[in-house]
Order: sequence, then C-alpha cells, then structure tokens
Amino acid sequence: MKFVFLSLFLMLFSFTRGQIQVNVLSEDSNLPISYATIWLSNKVYATTDSLGVFYVNESNLNSTFKVEATGFNTLYEAKVIKNNTIFLKEKLITLEEVTLNLKRKKVIKETLGKLKSGNVGIVATKDKEISRIGKFFQDNSKSNLIIDKFRFKAFSSENNRIVSVLLYSVSEDGVPNEIINNETIICKLKKGSHTSEVDLSKFNIEFPENGIFVMVNYLFLDQNKKFSEYDPNWFFYEPSLDAITVKEFVDTWYNVNNEWQKNEKISLSFQLLLRN
Repeated sequence: MKFVFLSLFLMLFSFTRGQIQVNVLSEDSNLPISYATIWLSNKVYATTDSLGVFYVNESNLNSTFKVEATGFNTLYEAKVIKNNTIFLKEKLITLEEVTLNLKRKKVIKETLGKLKSGNVGIVATKDKEISRIGKFFQDNSKSNLIIDKFRFKAFSSENNRIVSVLLYSVSEDGVPNEIINNETIICKLKKGSHTSEVDLSKFNIEFPENGIFVMVNYLFLDQNKKFSEYDPNWFFYEPSLDAITVKEFVDTWYNVNNEWQKNEKISLSFQLLLRN
C-alpha cells in the first residue's frame, strides 16, 4: 500500500532549551484538558498530551493562540501568561425533556458506508496544514435512528497510536459546521492492519436529517510519530487510514488552514452503524 501524506503544520516539541511548558486546564474544575488542539495563524501548532501539556517556542511567546477542546468553549485569543497556564470554560449543555416509551420496539439497524481494504494509506506529515479528515454520511431511510458505532480500517506500526474522533453537524452550505460530541472520543489502535470500532451509543445522538460528518483528528504527539529508516529527522504521524482512490469527489473531506475542502482523489474506508 502506498502512502498519501496529509499536510500538517507542527513545531517539533521536546524538552529542549528555548521552549516553555504550557498547561491547559478547565476553569471550572482546574483539571488538565487532554488532547486539546492549539492553533496559530490558522495552522495546527500542537496538541496537548494526556496531562494537558504542550510546549511553546520562546519566539512565539507574544503570539495569540486559538485553543480548541471537545466539551469546552473555544478560546480564540489565548496568551501564555506568567504561570504558563491557559484556562478553558466548559460548555453549558442543555438537556432536552425526554419522554420514555416502555413499549417494546422492533429492533432496527442500519449500516452506512463500506469497509474496504484501501489501495492507499492516509497519514499526516509534520510540515503541512491538514490535521482532520473524514467522511460525510447520509441516511435516506428517515427512520430516526441513533448513532451506534463508528468503524474504520487503519494500519499502525506500533501499539500506542491514538486518534480522536469528531462528529460534525452539516451547515446550510453542506460543509462541516459544529462538533456534536461533548466529550473527547479517543481511539487506541493495535499494531498492524485492523478494523477499529468506536462505541458512540452513550452519546445518544439521533442521526440528523441532513447527514453528519465523522472525522478522524490526528494527535500530534511523540507516541504517534513514525520515523524514517533512512533519515532520522524525517517522520510522519500514524495511523495510516485505509482509502480507495477515486476519479472525482465521493464523500471525503479534510481541513486545510482551518477551512474545509472536498477531497477529489480518495474515499475513506469508514463505516457508521445506526440503531433505534
């Protein structure tokens, strides 16, 4: 399988001189926020690790960052302050009134998308602008089903690769709009080629009439790096997502420079399972 490299801007962070550790915390609980995305000038700058930490070069200390995390209000003008901490406020979630119908229903299940072994693998490089790629799903049955599971085919050279999964609503213009899930969804991948399954049933999300986008969000962490055997300074980020080459746009979108675009060259091997 050949690789297609998604572009992705990343400053190479490590414990070296000239870099400042920054903690991203919840303003409400004071707990660290894992896997938040840090943007600078519409490009991904870093991802916080499991402890809510990322690093800033001294040359960027006067820069204004955008900090985005699932379940929190996006901070559009974040500055690294004296104690090197950035706080995000949790989103206020309004629960709608639910009426329970205890009458037993006939079980209805639907499967959207096909899991085919790809002829290309999609990975993310360190020096470009693309960090999220996903697929548009449409359900024409009008069955009012909820989203049950998400499956995708991918390859990892090691066991410790992780990505996050984002569900986007559809805007009036037909592009990804807002993130629907209010919790971070992390998927850990096994070594080798496997089908990964993510349980989405706990979110109780009814499949929208106008469809939904399911995105894989690359996390730019050391544990996801795959270094070249020939050049120790060159690497990309795994996992490698299975995709099929196409001659025109089918269903796949990606985010470049913080803008959504159609991908006219591939269709991802993603699948969505629905149930009542």
